[in-house]
Amino acid sequence: MRALIALQRFCEAEGVSLEEFYQSIDASKTIKGFCAAEKISRSEYYAMKREGWGPDEAWIGRLVRITPEAHERWRRQRERAAQLGIRGALPAHELPP
Repeated sequence: MRALIALQRFCEAEGVSLEEFYQSIDASKTIKGFCAAEKISRSEYYAMKREGWGPDEAWIGRLVRITPEAHERWRRQRERAAQLGIRGALPAHELPP
């Protein structure tokens, strides 16, 4: 019950309805799903996070999800890094919009 109340407060603060929130979660991926989509191992995923160049995560209680928007933002960052020949995190001034 406390988790639902916290979720309702979160949605109110973000200006979204619970229905919109659940729809975005349905479209999001778990870490396992993200790794499968990108064809990387989970150990590579955690290495990217440690090094500061992994995707943004949405935490729902103990669940970790990667929204479609976060996934697309991560892909744009990786494409920009590839153009610059950088494997890791991009400098702040090089982050794509």
